[in-house]
Amino acid sequence: MDRQNFTCLLIGESSLLARCAEALTGRGHRVVATITDDASIAVGENVYPSFGEARLGLEEQPDFLFSIVNRVVLKPEEIAFPKLAAINFHDSPLPAYAGVNAPSWAIFHGETSHGVTWHLMRPEVDAGDILVQREFPIAEDETALSLSAKCFEQGLDGFQELIGKIEAGIFSGVPQDISRRKIFPRSKRLPRQGIIRWSDSAAEICRFVRAGQLGPYANDFGLPKILLPNGGLVAVGHAAVESVMEGGAAGTIVARNAEALSIIAGDGRVVGISELSELDGRVFDLPESLIGSKLPSLSPAQEEAIENAGIYAAKGEEETLACFKNLPAALRPRGLRPFKFQDCGEHVFEKAVESHVSAGEILAPILNLLLSEEKGRPALVGLYKKPLIGFMAVQPFISRSGNCKALAHSIDRQFAAPAVPVDLPARFPEARGAWMRIESIAVCLANDSEPEVANPGLLVCCAKGRLVLRFAASQIDRNDAAELAAFLFGEASAPRSTPLGSLQFVHRRISNQAANAPDAIAVESGMEVMTYGALESRSNFLAAKLRIHGAGRESAFALLLPQGIHFPAAVVGVLKSGSAYIPLETSMPLHRLRSTVRDAKPLGVITDQAHLHIARQLTEDVILADGQEGTVPFDGEVLIEPEDLAYLIYTSGSTGEPKASMIEHRALAHFIDADIKRNSIGPGDRILQLCSLGFDASVEEIFSALCSGATLVVRPATLLDS
Repeated sequence: MDRQNFTCLLIGESSLLARCAEALTGRGHRVVATITDDASIAVGENVYPSFGEARLGLEEQPDFLFSIVNRVVLKPEEIAFPKLAAINFHDSPLPAYAGVNAPSWAIFHGETSHGVTWHLMRPEVDAGDILVQREFPIAEDETALSLSAKCFEQGLDGFQELIGKIEAGIFSGVPQDISRRKIFPRSKRLPRQGIIRWSDSAAEICRFVRAGQLGPYANDFGLPKILLPNGGLVAVGHAAVESVMEGGAAGTIVARNAEALSIIAGDGRVVGISELSELDGRVFDLPESLIGSKLPSLSPAQEEAIENAGIYAAKGEEETLACFKNLPAALRPRGLRPFKFQDCGEHVFEKAVESHVSAGEILAPILNLLLSEEKGRPALVGLYKKPLIGFMAVQPFISRSGNCKALAHSIDRQFAAPAVPVDLPARFPEARGAWMRIESIAVCLANDSEPEVANPGLLVCCAKGRLVLRFAASQIDRNDAAELAAFLFGEASAPRSTPLGSLQFVHRRISNQAANAPDAIAVESGMEVMTYGALESRSNFLAAKLRIHGAGRESAFALLLPQGIHFPAAVVGVLKSGSAYIPLETSMPLHRLRSTVRDAKPLGVITDQAHLHIARQLTEDVILADGQEGTVPFDGEVLIEPEDLAYLIYTSGSTGEPKASMIEHRALAHFIDADIKRNSIGPGDRILQLCSLGFDASVEEIFSALCSGATLVVRPATLLDS
């Protein structure tokens, strides 16, 4: 081996791997390949997604293998692959804190110093001889994120020393003192699924919170949380000791301001808890009623159950994450309206079934019938799990129509699978968009006759020889529910929707105008114009994007766009995707926008660059209506029914909380057709778009113009000021 020009193979992820590669090539060494699934890293002569593909693709055996922030345990033959040595970076002072999440555990246990290690690899994880080690102090306010950053910097500095030793021919190591070895496996997480225990001391609570602070990055350690009196959970971003309180019970909230709560800890000290957020990322609104209340404590039995469930869930976390990244639109049977308020009742239908077969065998035929209108497309339903604090009671289940036996097996497998931690989408950036999809679930399967969960629309329950259909009374009337139940029980044919007659849906009328006169002006805003052909192309582009985001019948997207040339195309694009639109006034206060989004539960917010910063405070799932044309394949509009929602528009809230009016396609089509006929609107006419987009009259202005081939003229911003 040429010590001044050796070859190496890198495996892992993160910026540390990239910087180590730069250090190697900067000193004249060759990185023959990198093995990574991190798309942001492309270093070395070749990049492979797996070790197997790298071995097949490499023409030469490397001198060294460097494992850097690599969470995949290498097989003995992979460790033996390089000619000279396989070397691993570990973010702890081995033998202490072997395993994963070392910085978090060091903070959790109150360590005052930490370190990093470069060591030879052997089949036993993190057990090889130490080549280079660096130690450094832990600051009093250190978080897992800041300590991890220090580990990276110290690791890079130590790597330069390691390269120097290899160049000098010195790469034998010092054996580890196994008697001091502490191993933390991936299944070991922040205790109690991150729920703070108020009987702990103030210092312990602060360390607990700091150990789980990993910022915007993936977090498989745990998210610190408060358990509220109503059973809800709130994520905590910061904790600090404030003062001493005499005579108060642990867990009592003694003060509140706009951003924080002051809570008594087990040693009598007061802990300031701040940076509070809902688990879906929205800011938590601190209710005044919390002052003086005592936050609940978990019993020993609850803590044990949560710990056991957490260990089980951790084993299947990668598979669950893969599912959460690609959730399709929720299945919503015809006639079932979106959830808008807590139900005061249910329409219940039941029949006897065989008791000696599995729940999957009973539920699969029902689900298959519900999926029949999806034409083979995957759809999202929920599976009920017995409630356990910190875990989802309704878990997402992706299904599609097909073989009942296979579907039954899949249902039974999911019922037996681990419960999913409720904070999982909050802990992994790639899964954060799943919240809106999960909240839109309308059909839930349960192997329990009385599931302890709010009815999302239709609960299909089987237990003790009974099959029960429970329809939420607020979402469907009894006659429609009875008709659907008879179909699902095999007693009647599929329910049929009332036809629209000779009328067309508004977005189809607009497409017809584009086909007949593509060069005619559809929208005019100041000096800008958009032809019907351009409107058609841009709406198709947006519709295709929205399908990727789960758009479909009875789902909704919010539009945070100003009055202007692009709003009409965005509206038409949403309708073509099968979804309903919710107009949001860009001039609304942020708290009002948050309230609307929280109530309506859209799959995402469509906005422009100027309002992107606001949209990101409303949801993780933001779609830019950037005006591009045709760069995403459009496979045609989604087939909808006359009774499907076209749009939701909110009242002013002058008499209390703003309320949503839900308008169906049938009503919109009839109204616009009548308006066009009454006013004899047609090509060559110019219709002023005067009203604000959050006002129902804007619907008449926009669609009466575009459905008739007229030009929609957007009012100048100065018009109302003159």
